[in-house]
Amino acid sequence: MGVIETVFLVISSCILCSVSLGISNAAPTSTYNVVNFGAKADGKTDCTKPFIKAWQSACTSLSPATIYVPKGRYLLGNTNFRGPCKRKVTFLIAGTLVAPEDYKALGNSGFWILFNHVENVVISGGKLDAKGAAFWNCRRSGKNCPVGARLCSMTFNWVNNLVVSGITSVNSQLSHLVINPCNNVLVKNVKLIAPDQSPNTDGIHVERSTGVTINGCTMQTGDDCISIGDATYNLFMSNIKCGPGHGVSIGSLGKEMEEKGVENVTLTNAIFSGSDNGVRIKTWARPSNGFVRNVRFQNIIMDKVENPIIIDQNYCPNNQGCPGQISGIKISQITYSNIKGSSATSEAVTFDCSPSNPCQGIKLQDINLNYNNRAATPSFGAGAPDAISSDPRFLSFEFSWVFPPYLDLYLPSQASKAQLSERVLKEIPEELKKNLDHVCSSIQGVWRSAPGGAPSTRTPTSMAVFLYYVEDEAGPRVERSALALQRFWRLAPELSAWRQIPCSGRKTWELTEALSPWALRRW
Repeated sequence: MGVIETVFLVISSCILCSVSLGISNAAPTSTYNVVNFGAKADGKTDCTKPFIKAWQSACTSLSPATIYVPKGRYLLGNTNFRGPCKRKVTFLIAGTLVAPEDYKALGNSGFWILFNHVENVVISGGKLDAKGAAFWNCRRSGKNCPVGARLCSMTFNWVNNLVVSGITSVNSQLSHLVINPCNNVLVKNVKLIAPDQSPNTDGIHVERSTGVTINGCTMQTGDDCISIGDATYNLFMSNIKCGPGHGVSIGSLGKEMEEKGVENVTLTNAIFSGSDNGVRIKTWARPSNGFVRNVRFQNIIMDKVENPIIIDQNYCPNNQGCPGQISGIKISQITYSNIKGSSATSEAVTFDCSPSNPCQGIKLQDINLNYNNRAATPSFGAGAPDAISSDPRFLSFEFSWVFPPYLDLYLPSQASKAQLSERVLKEIPEELKKNLDHVCSSIQGVWRSAPGGAPSTRTPTSMAVFLYYVEDEAGPRVERSALALQRFWRLAPELSAWRQIPCSGRKTWELTEALSPWALRRW
């Protein structure tokens, strides 16, 4: 072992001794260098057996043990690190673990690197290169490809008290990391990278696990950055960077009738860049007794994300196995809070809930998403958006700052400046003063027609207060709230324009001709 490698080992071991999994750090540590078991760092020699021998020695050690992988490239075939072990085992990786160039060498084993039935494990540092390109090409061609590493580059089955830290995984055949079923897991500071067109290369997949924390991870994948399967409880994700990829997805769930639920999931402090989805809940349109409840997505930035917020309970790929059926998954107590940025599509929020198992307790708080520098709109499937409270797909739904709050002034096409009497001009600021606090604090979900569209084509968005100029036998005036909204629907085809002004900054407003025909503009 060289001097540099020795120093790296000593420093890394000292750092790792601060990671506690309930075992005393005072115990002496045995170190097993894979090179001493015959591994060669040339990327060509099969190192599977030397790695297994090093594992067996560490696993049977009566003191906490470290398996050290020096710098270099180590070729591994199917490798099963199986427990139980007597004491804590740390894998300290300074090199790169590479899969065979020929994906057929992994056959139908279902895994590449597997940790199985073991407790108190730390995997730290290093790089995984699964050589996935040839396997992706086989799948794209439609040929009968072997299963390959169908679970992922690194799989954890029945592993408790696990720490995965500082790993970089590239070109996984399918998923990068799979956690199933495990308890008390920390995944931190990992980078998971595959081309955006690589099929099913999920970053981290979690299912049938409890107490998983994912922190400080960067994922650029061809599928979900993080996917969450059934029987997942108490999952906490923070400081996540995702994109390209398909976002953070709960599901797909409900493919089978007998499924357990997903509960107590939090994603906070995340950035999505150019991903197909942001935060998604996806269920099959099939009968199921599963559920999703108590989920919070908060403090998130979206950068040109196609579907920033989406619930899809009509998932049925290729219309096979579920046409005409309805999802049985029950979704409840889902909160979206402080989500800002840009959507790559005009509909930034899509809620397509099950009509037989309506969504309950959906809350959106402080949502500020734009499309082409305008407020993006939400979509609620086939239900009438202005009747959300009576829509059978929603038992309870709450808006609070859903998209940027606006004050809107609607004018009939025949309106002219002369029709705006001096009294009306004075009334408009007064109306604004009356409603401004309401506008800037709590929006109750008012709806508008799409620009230029008739009421039959309306799509929902959140407008806090409608101000509508009208002249009739009662004289000229400005109407607001429900009455203005009713009049707007009735006269929508006659409206020549509408204008939206963000509710922010100084609370002083004026009427101006800066936008034709009329608009309210901040002073």
